[in-house]
Amino acid sequence: MKPMYLKTALTIAAVVIYTSSFSQKAVYTTNKGIIIGFGAGASYQQSDIANPMGSGFDFIFGSYLRKKENEFLAVDWKFRYLMGENQAHDHRINTDFTYSNIKYAFFSYDAELGLTLNRFAERTRIVISGFAGAGITHGRTFTDLLDEGGNVYDYSSIDPGKTRREIVADLLELTDGEYETKLVNRAAIFPTAGIFIGYRFSRSFTLGIEHKTHFSLTERNSAFGIDIDNRVYNSSRTDMNHYTSLGFRWALGGGGRARRPSITTPYYSTPATPRTEVRTERPVYEPTPVIRETPPPQKPVTQPARPAPPAVRFTNPAAPVNVQSNVFPIEARATNVNRWNDVTVRVNGEITYNFSLSNTGLITTNAGLREGLNVIEISVRNDGGVASARAEITYARPSRPQAPAPVQPPVQEQLPVQPPVQEQPPVQPPVTPPTPVQPPVQEQPPVQPPVQEQPPVQAPAPAQPQQEEKPCGVRINPGNAEWQFCLVTPAGTFNRDTLRRNTFTYSGPAQSLFFMPIAGGGDARVNGKPYPLKPGQYYLFSGNLKVALSTRNPGSMGQWSVCIETDREPVSGSGNNRPASPCETSGAEARPAGSKGKQTGNE
Repeated sequence: MKPMYLKTALTIAAVVIYTSSFSQKAVYTTNKGIIIGFGAGASYQQSDIANPMGSGFDFIFGSYLRKKENEFLAVDWKFRYLMGENQAHDHRINTDFTYSNIKYAFFSYDAELGLTLNRFAERTRIVISGFAGAGITHGRTFTDLLDEGGNVYDYSSIDPGKTRREIVADLLELTDGEYETKLVNRAAIFPTAGIFIGYRFSRSFTLGIEHKTHFSLTERNSAFGIDIDNRVYNSSRTDMNHYTSLGFRWALGGGGRARRPSITTPYYSTPATPRTEVRTERPVYEPTPVIRETPPPQKPVTQPARPAPPAVRFTNPAAPVNVQSNVFPIEARATNVNRWNDVTVRVNGEITYNFSLSNTGLITTNAGLREGLNVIEISVRNDGGVASARAEITYARPSRPQAPAPVQPPVQEQLPVQPPVQEQPPVQPPVTPPTPVQPPVQEQPPVQPPVQEQPPVQAPAPAQPQQEEKPCGVRINPGNAEWQFCLVTPAGTFNRDTLRRNTFTYSGPAQSLFFMPIAGGGDARVNGKPYPLKPGQYYLFSGNLKVALSTRNPGSMGQWSVCIETDREPVSGSGNNRPASPCETSGAEARPAGSKGKQTGNE
């Protein structure tokens, strides 16, 4: 729809130019006064979610800074108020079997500087202007997550195998039209640029087609960027606002006049004078070509300077290492590299886009390892050349004898770990007989030491304080595959199958935690401060990590929730940009059912 709209606008402009070229024209000039105008047209966004055309309206007020008769260019300034709105439903299914939708509205207040082909407009009445500037843009984005009953939409009725238009039609039929969940509401400074092509019907009135773009300097929410669709894909361009309209312009006040272009006839002098001058000046101009042939040897002197070649080296690991965790934090240092697109990261030959490049050249990522030797390769480039580095990491699963680590029930933090407790029922029969033998024990003091061995029977008691702890916890979506939830602890690794037992709980330290939060949850705590989590995004926590997993956390309402305390910010993302799950089968890419490509054996 967008290309068709632009083609229509260009066709109208071409017709105006063609018809005006055959009409008898008068030359109009205006040297001062003010300019006012307005426009109405279509608004759409360049974002990570494909969106249809919306509507927009703008109003301008300005004046000429310089405009003189027969001068090539005219300079003007304008203040513009612009508003636009549109909706978008994405036909692509997410990894959590949901679909994305947004309703976006923006308001911009811009100061612009314009250049107009003045001499061309005086002779043809065709006005061609370009403008650029900057201003404040306020964007508001909402999404529709809940139906009329306040429940999360059930998208199981949507067939992901249909065409794009059929899926969007089904989504529009399913939605209630109420975009109740706020995603983004902020203002940022955006540069802007555009072009205006019109026809000057009179000294004061001009009508034409205009296209204008607001450029977001970053896709993150900041003073110079707005994440329109609440998504960040490293492989996509930054979000932008586009606006195309039919514009009306009036020039009020100032002086002006109309005149017909005059036709001048050339003046020819007598032939005798030029003949004598040519004959006498021939000897003078003959040596000049020899003098003008000397400069060419100086042209090859200027050569473009080549930039310094790039370089890269690993800082973690600095040498081949052996590890027992299937997630390893990678760090490398690059020099003479400024752009993220000039860095390529491969893990076991597969390119990954889940990495970051800082302003100082630090490259960081969390690499998911498979059992055995893993090869990490990083290559960088610029106009001066290409460089690469290689690191080797050997991952070995912890040996089976280390599994009895959960047999530390005296530590209260590990008592809720029920998988090891299920192996202890044979120990409970010896514990119960001492209770009837207690009367003889009173007569036989030496038997009292075994009575002191009964605290293991009281171990379930500490589980009660977990119900009285302060409100915390992020509601999670356990998912349908094992890899969609993964908790790696000193007591073992727990995945989606563990959460099928509603009585399971865990509270204590962890090496890593991978999950996806849902709407209505809380915040994690990073370095002692609240860290908000977005529904529908996958998160991988690591570092000095403590978790409390249960269906009885305050605010969980019977659903699975997890309380998180860590000293390191998590890695997050969705779709192809999500972090690797520690429980995911190595070498396979998890995809939703019905999608094309490889599927893990656990799905």
